Amino acid sequence: MIFVACAGNIAKAQNPEFTVNWTSYCELQSAESYYKVEWALIYIPTQSVIRQGTSPIIDLTTSTFSNEILDWECYIDDVPLNYIWVVIVKRYEKDNVTVSCAGEARSSYLRCSDLYEGVTLSVNMTYP
Repeated sequence: MIFVACAGNIAKAQNPEFTVNWTSYCELQSAESYYKVEWALIYIPTQSVIRQGTSPIIDLTTSTFSNEILDWECYIDDVPLNYIWVVIVKRYEKDNVTVSCAGEARSSYLRCSDLYEGVTLSVNMTYP
C-alpha cells in the first residue's frame, strides 16, 4: 500500500501548469488565419509578473493550448491566495498583424498548490 501511495504522488504534476480552451464568436475571414495565446502568471501582493509568454502559432482546427512553467517553484504549502493566471487568445489574419477576433480570461485567486494541480481557463472570443 505504501508503494501505491508513493507512486500516486510521483505521477502528480511537477511544474505549475494551465490549459486554455476557447470558442470564437467571430466570422472567419481567411483560412490562413491562426491563433496565438499570450499568458502571464501574476503574483498578486506586488502585482509582479512571475512568468509570461506567447504560444507558437496554433492552427484554426485547434481550440485549446496547454503550458507548463519550467524552472520556477513556489512554496507549495503556502495558504494565501497569491497568484492569478491571465490569458489572451487572438486570431490573426494572414497579414500577421490584423487581429480579427480576441478574448481574455483570468483565473480566480489561487494558492501555490492550485498552480501545481493545473488550472483550466475558458475564453469566449469576440471582435476586438
